[in-house]
Parts: sequence; structure tokens; C-alpha cells
Amino acid sequence: MFKRPFITALTIMSFLFSATTLTAAADIQVSIGGLRSTDGVVLVAVFDREEVFLDSGEQIVTLSLNAGTAKAGIVTGAVKNLPAGQYAVVVHHDENDNNYFDTNFFGLPAEGYGFSNDVEVFLSKPAFEEAAFKLGAQDVSVAIRMTY
Repeated sequence: MFKRPFITALTIMSFLFSATTLTAAADIQVSIGGLRSTDGVVLVAVFDREEVFLDSGEQIVTLSLNAGTAKAGIVTGAVKNLPAGQYAVVVHHDENDNNYFDTNFFGLPAEGYGFSNDVEVFLSKPAFEEAAFKLGAQDVSVAIRMTY
């Protein structure tokens, strides 16, 4: 008499547990070092697809960190509750807090920037694969060194 409802309840609980496991979220802990000043903000952008990497407005998350909170040239923050997947992080030290990536007369960066995996660039933008890392069910720490 109790056998059928018990099996049904176990089946439902098993399904719910599986669905919860599949949608588990994790955090990306970001540490940005090498700030040359505590002026302005450090903008953090997280991308999840190669085809939109570095396209303004296409990031899935934007985080603004007050550079004034930096200790020993390092500012930290967290991007929370992201599903498992592949991500790339881009940072920009907006020292004059104008919400714009300033460049000089030649079009070269006048403000600090950096990429996950500390990808170095020379006269071109990096590829998504160079900056990408995997996020699973566990939190990931990403350290980025600012380039000026």
C-alpha cells in the first residue's frame, strides 16, 4: 500500500536533487594588482562567449570596484552565482572616473587594463581562448595584473 507513493516520492526527490546539481552556481573571486593610484574605479567585465568578447555592452556582468579601497595596489571583488561554463575577465582602471577607456593621440591606452590569465597584448586584442578559464561548481580565484 505504501510502496507506490514511497517510490514516487523518491523519484521526485531524485529529480529535484539532480536539477539542483545541474544549476549550481559558483563565484569568481577577482584580485587586481599593480594599480598605480587609488583614483577612480576599477571596472570588471565578464564575458562568456568568443563571438562577443570585448564588445562593449555584451559582457554578462559588470562590476565597479572603488580604487580607493586598494591595499598595497590591490583591489578585490567577486562576481557571484555564475553557472558552470567558460569565462574571460577584462579589467580597466578608470582613473578619472569618466566611464570611458581613455586613449592617447596614437590610440594607445592611457589608462590601465588587464585580462584573466594575465594575457599580454601587443598592438592587437587578445582572443577569448587566451583569457578564458573554466568555472565549475567550485569558486575560482582570478588574479590580474594591471598594465599601464
